[in-house]
Amino acid sequence: MMLVLSLIIVASCSQQGQQIADKLIETDIKYIERYSNLPQNEAGNIVRKSIETSGNWDNWTQKRSLSYTKLTTFYDSLGDVKRVLKQLHQYNLFPSFKARITWNENGKDYMILNNGQQAWKLEDGVQMTDQSNVNSAYNSSYGSHYVMSMPYKLADPGCQLQYEGKDTLPDGREALRIKVTYAEGAGSSAKFHTWWYLFNPESMELVANILDDGRHVSYTQYESFAEVEGLKFNKARASYNTDSAMANIILSSRYENEDISFGEVFPVNFFEPSK
Repeated sequence: MMLVLSLIIVASCSQQGQQIADKLIETDIKYIERYSNLPQNEAGNIVRKSIETSGNWDNWTQKRSLSYTKLTTFYDSLGDVKRVLKQLHQYNLFPSFKARITWNENGKDYMILNNGQQAWKLEDGVQMTDQSNVNSAYNSSYGSHYVMSMPYKLADPGCQLQYEGKDTLPDGREALRIKVTYAEGAGSSAKFHTWWYLFNPESMELVANILDDGRHVSYTQYESFAEVEGLKFNKARASYNTDSAMANIILSSRYENEDISFGEVFPVNFFEPSK
């Protein structure tokens, strides 16, 4: 009887393991298709070359998790530091997005969690249920993952790429400019956000972006990069408040990413509040 039970358990585990493996293979195929489905035009070619120079698509999709610390410095309109924030970011990348961001500020412990379907923000272990904090949890977790995963996110379904020619950055460098909008249903901000990504015309490395969220325009310049396991990530960038004409740019924040690593295995329910 024990032998039969053991065989049933082994068979069940083997079947479950095969189902998980099949799901991963199916997910990998979908991600491979994203890359191959990039448009066959100038914009698609630039994104493909940028992905290749950043470490290539196959290498990126083999990474199951991503962790790093992010130091954010906020500035007032006079250029003085008004706030410094150090956070630990932990993401499940494949087969599905999940996020956990933790930090301490003013003696309180904060946590943002996102299990891919729902997001929460906690203060000292207590859920903050007002709508502004719920929105903050969604925006921070998805937004940070989006920015850190560039240029690979430009192959996402619903991402619409339009090459606009050469542009000149505020520091005088030339760049290739691609306008990025999102089809309806492709993310919560599809109707409201318009991005422009700017690439080095020789290396195809991302050098800057512009975001028009419908209320404000911001300009972000990439200052340095770090290579980890063959993948190149933005290490430091600075963001500026500006206008659609880019007539004036005022430093608003600077971001520094450290201790970038892959392969962390997360416990069950790591991306959900404790029961």
